[in-house]
Amino acid sequence: MRVVSKAKNLQISPRKLRLAADLIRGKKVDEAKHLLVSTNKKSTEFVYDTLKSVVANAGNNNDLSASKLISDEIRVDEGRKLKRYKPRARGVAGKIFHRKSHLTIVVSDQEKKEDKRGKAQKTTEGESRLKTKNKEDK
Repeated sequence: MRVVSKAKNLQISPRKLRLAADLIRGKKVDEAKHLLVSTNKKSTEFVYDTLKSVVANAGNNNDLSASKLISDEIRVDEGRKLKRYKPRARGVAGKIFHRKSHLTIVVSDQEKKEDKRGKAQKTTEGESRLKTKNKEDK
């Protein structure tokens, strides 16, 4: 089961927010929370709040426990830019862009496993047991 949470128009540039997003991509939720709390960056606060939200959504709406969740997908997109101008020398105006970000976090209760070709496949424990039983039957 995949659960999604979005935070829009965050007052931080996407470049800075991606630093925190890259820290927790593919990790378990408990481990990701620990990494975010111990990292001293402003961007980790935004990611931590959104991660708490998606875990709460998973628990309340889908009855999933936080210990089994894995951060499946984290996407940082560019939001709108506030354009400002600063006076410079010789009557020239310098542009200043205040960039904003959109953050999307998707968690799931499934683990990714690689097949023979090296591609990631999503399987749950029940599916893997069924595959082994089918192999034994043959």
